Amino acid sequence: MGLSIVVGILPELKQNDPGDLELFHDQFKRINGALHHRHIPEHHEPEEADGVPWIFDMRGFHSLHYLRRLAAYICLRESLPSPGDQDSSTDPINEQWCMWATRESVSHEKKFLEKLEGDKADAPIKFEHLMVHSDANGFYIPQRFHRVVISAEGSGILGEGLIGSVYSLKEHLETIAAAINLPLDEVERDSDEVQEAFEKQGKVSGTWHPYGVESFACLTMYEAVTTSIASGCAMVFTS
Repeated sequence: MGLSIVVGILPELKQNDPGDLELFHDQFKRINGALHHRHIPEHHEPEEADGVPWIFDMRGFHSLHYLRRLAAYICLRESLPSPGDQDSSTDPINEQWCMWATRESVSHEKKFLEKLEGDKADAPIKFEHLMVHSDANGFYIPQRFHRVVISAEGSGILGEGLIGSVYSLKEHLETIAAAINLPLDEVERDSDEVQEAFEKQGKVSGTWHPYGVESFACLTMYEAVTTSIASGCAMVFTS
């Protein structure tokens, strides 16, 4: 199993798995209820759109974990760490980011999410839409809002009820890319250059090249967010 990103989930299901169409129609109704609660306009997921469905395999969950660790270092240390490895998901910097984001010590994720939900201020938190999201399932909506939408308990929305903004995620990815000198509009995620850097994580010299896994994840997610904005379709994590 691994993480995949789908933009155009309804066209994809119509083509390949129509039995799940009702499930996702219901999901978007539930999402609109959560958006309404936060005074955010409803999202109307297209049944058809140009350029979708768009599907790409993130090559495991670790690429997302590496990218989140890099974001936490950029935010808190204002410097780059060594390239990620198998311990990236448990790096203490991730918990430190949670503590910084909530302005108090947080012992586990539930308290962190409760704190965010209770904070009515709409001021953005750096990298929140990247960091506060399920690893395996969930939605990013092509609308602008600063704070992650945290649905009420029992909402039934996939991905722990967390709804991110595609536009905010795009800004996060651009910040990370700038920090590692990764030209998002020039480097192709499926190029031999990126694949070599991915396979030889930390061992390829260059600007962004030592961060092969992080660069691959950033490029893949960036293509997903730009496709989401162009098509009006949500960006969906699936596993």
